[in-house]
Amino acid sequence: MLQILNDNFGKSVRDVDATAASEAMLDPNSVNPLPLDDGEWVVLDTANTCARAADNPASAYPVWTERGRTDVQAIGKVSYLEDFEGLRIETDMFNQAAPGGYTLNGRLTVESIDIDGVGGVEQSVLVPAVAGEPVFAICTKVPTAATDTLGALLGRNGVAP
Repeated sequence: MLQILNDNFGKSVRDVDATAASEAMLDPNSVNPLPLDDGEWVVLDTANTCARAADNPASAYPVWTERGRTDVQAIGKVSYLEDFEGLRIETDMFNQAAPGGYTLNGRLTVESIDIDGVGGVEQSVLVPAVAGEPVFAICTKVPTAATDTLGALLGRNGVAP
């Protein structure tokens, strides 16, 4: 889930479509890999094909495609937000195994986390950044439980707001 909470100061929110690196990324019945969820993060290759982001990418984009949409599956494209600086969001795409690791005004980066505990099934989400990692957002709402949402102010691609 990705919910935009502001109007980005009058600047239009631009979403872009890119071809998915794998059809399984769009299949709501796929188990490994999991289908992309809105609020996850993707990276683009030189052919403008998008794939789930790995740890600490130099640039990444939040997914704006709802899982299970048949039109998305039919065209094989993923919508992502290209111009997201200044957006305030709430998302359930965070490290739900460690919601206590987030701090108000803490810097956030993108990492691919193992969500099934056995490896292989991963999602790319916002996590607390450590020194030297690219920063994509600042935490504005700390999740209190795995079922809560994370609030964030998004910066430029890889640069803190």
